[in-house]
Amino acid sequence: MRLVRAAYGVTAGVTLAAAVLTGVVAPAHAAIGYRLYVSTHPNRSGAVALNGDRVHGLVYVFAKPGYGALRVRFYIDDVHHRKAPVHVETTPPYDLMGGSPKHPGAFHTATLANGKHTISIVVEQPNKQRSTYTATFTIANPVKPPPAPTHVKATAGKGLVTVTWHSGGGRTAGFFVYRGSSSHVSLHHPVSSRLSRSARSFVDYSVTSGKRYYYVVQAVASTQGRAASKGVRSGTVKAAAKLSLASVTAVGGSGAVRLTWAAKGAASIRVYRATSSVTLHSHLVKTLSGAATHFSDTTVSNGTTYHYLVQALAGTKHVESASVEAVPVAAPTSVTATGGPTGVTLGWSLASTAGETGIAVYRSTTTPVALTGPLATLAAGVTTYTDASAAVGTTYYYVVSAQSAAGHAEGGSGAATPVAAPVVGTAGGDGTVTLHWTAGGTGVTGYEVFSGATSSAATITSGSPLASLPASTGTYVDSGLTDGVARYYLVRALSAGGQADSTVHGVTPVAAPTVTPSVDTHGQVHLTWTSSNEPPVTSYLVFRGINAPPTSTSSTSAYAKVAAGTTTWADPGTGVTQDDGTTYYYVVQAYYSGAHANSAAVQATPLPSPPSKIVNFEASAGGNAGEIDLIWDSADDLTAQIAIYRSTTSGQLGTLVTTLTDPTLVVYSDTGLASGTTYYYTVRAINPGGHTDSDQASATAP
Repeated sequence: MRLVRAAYGVTAGVTLAAAVLTGVVAPAHAAIGYRLYVSTHPNRSGAVALNGDRVHGLVYVFAKPGYGALRVRFYIDDVHHRKAPVHVETTPPYDLMGGSPKHPGAFHTATLANGKHTISIVVEQPNKQRSTYTATFTIANPVKPPPAPTHVKATAGKGLVTVTWHSGGGRTAGFFVYRGSSSHVSLHHPVSSRLSRSARSFVDYSVTSGKRYYYVVQAVASTQGRAASKGVRSGTVKAAAKLSLASVTAVGGSGAVRLTWAAKGAASIRVYRATSSVTLHSHLVKTLSGAATHFSDTTVSNGTTYHYLVQALAGTKHVESASVEAVPVAAPTSVTATGGPTGVTLGWSLASTAGETGIAVYRSTTTPVALTGPLATLAAGVTTYTDASAAVGTTYYYVVSAQSAAGHAEGGSGAATPVAAPVVGTAGGDGTVTLHWTAGGTGVTGYEVFSGATSSAATITSGSPLASLPASTGTYVDSGLTDGVARYYLVRALSAGGQADSTVHGVTPVAAPTVTPSVDTHGQVHLTWTSSNEPPVTSYLVFRGINAPPTSTSSTSAYAKVAAGTTTWADPGTGVTQDDGTTYYYVVQAYYSGAHANSAAVQATPLPSPPSKIVNFEASAGGNAGEIDLIWDSADDLTAQIAIYRSTTSGQLGTLVTTLTDPTLVVYSDTGLASGTTYYYTVRAINPGGHTDSDQASATAP
């Protein structure tokens, strides 16, 4: 046995063995008998009979003699010719992979698994005779197989089979799924395209109801090594449910549109949106599972009319709804309800009136308030309303809603009892408590503030008042308090004819956290803080500013919320994929329903560590003139992009060939090179923290 190596590449080759005739010889009356030959050179020189040989790398397979045939059909691993040929040649020379007479296509043996394979030809001759021939050969590529997939399951559904598996990790670069009608599943024609290394499932829609199937999942390594799982059998495929879609609605809210529908037989749901019904398929907003019945679109602007289309899909079938419209509007905020001798006065704020057609006020003596039969309907832009029908001594609950042509947005709720008592609000801080109420009620001559250590109104008001204030004052700040210790307050409205007490409000001041920032090797910012007030702290709010401290520490502007008891947090918005050079400022707020306290602002400028060097970088002559193929091991997870440099001088970086923005790529073909010239390549792994270069690899362009 002798080894013939290709002069143009280091991996291609053919190992020659004694030829064994296994093909079907042409009929005796055929004018010409054809055989299959293989060469390691594009010019077909040094060709030997393919039958019985061992091959690897890139080779050139062709039929001889190279004349006399009307057409030659080539089949791989299909000796009975039951499938379509992989190639048909009608002009000589008759090459397996086609190409031009001087530049035949190379056969990449790595596209097949190592082991025995067949190539068959069917030759049609001018005398209308047909001859066939089959060559058996062995592929022996050097490979490093990945771990085989495990826990493979095939679950039959209605018109589909779902295949799931676990990855063995390691060198796995992707997966193929194969299907058969028996336990002996052929690994030549996958039912899936190549799936990504992160794939863990595949849905096979090309099945027939009433049948069972067998499935094998094959892992593919970056070295072209392959490892297949054990075959598993599915259950019987059920008849696919009839695909239908109905009851599609769209209702605008505050900064959102909520869509609902009823779908049957769907594998997935797509939601499209546009500002014109003519371009409804121009913007795919979301793809959901077939079981989904609703979706909230939060990427809309208040006051804009949106058109939506919902599409249900199952395999190659789909149905879609007619266009539905919605107009999101800004919800009323800061809703207040103040009881007085003549009823309840409501007030609210409107961030925007765009798209608003009116305001609806709802009232109930129980909560939650039913949004049917509004108490009052007001003009757009109105921000106050007085409920003169409210009875003294009865507590009322209110909701204010902004209305639009196709939607509505509920604001906050308010509650009030029409009595001449102050409605007190409280807010705790670091060693302080702030009380506020609506001052200057009808007949009010002044206010008294009471404080105590218990929640009993009788106990609190039994002593002297903490402060006496004029009727025009509606706030009071109690300072010098101990953080973590609750205090209780009551505000009394004084008048010539009597008094009215507010309810008792308990507030616990909280201490401000002490925050320490840090940055990990991935460029992600981590915060650590200390706090001495748990309880009553119920959560921590994190506020972030970019290149400046945060401008607001209102709970509605919090960047993140962390549960009480947790004193560390990592910013998901920073890390290796983010821009470098940005300084982030943070404030951590200790928070509970009655109080909050802010830390001092801290800052961090994240920058990840440079990525690791890419290894096992190789260059080899490509299958076409002027082409060099590059391959390397996967970059580490710190790599954001890969740059390829080329030089004609060893040891020099040379010029930039291309930048790959997908760091998971492991191959690249450099074309348009000068034949016979040796090129030197370097692969650079890059992230915002820096870069590292691979060892240099070289190859001579064919």
